Amino acid sequence: MRWVIEYRGGGSFSNVDGSPEAAPGAGVIGIGQEDGSVGFLVHQGENFYCFDEQYGGWCGMDVFGLAQYLSEPGFKVVKLGTAMPTADFRAVLQRLRSDPRLPKKSAHYPWERT
Repeated sequence: MRWVIEYRGGGSFSNVDGSPEAAPGAGVIGIGQEDGSVGFLVHQGENFYCFDEQYGGWCGMDVFGLAQYLSEPGFKVVKLGTAMPTADFRAVLQRLRSDPRLPKKSAHYPWERT
């Protein structure tokens, strides 16, 4: 599965760079992740980002979702989201959506943020 994490400050980390647990843990703005139905999804604007193959890879969570995730057995990977000025946030997300490490976007789910 291909995925890319974009951070506040302009850095990124992808599956090519290492495993989910090796990625920096704080300052996440968004995560792009391969999706067989629509090309890729972007998880954005969340407090926490968790990785679990059982959930299909990365997913964004609030504190209640995090508590549930951590209460389940198994290895856990959690990254912390952050805030930044709106214009900068949008620029990071635009960079993520056009990242060549992700497959081409083919469609959008009805519930997907665009």
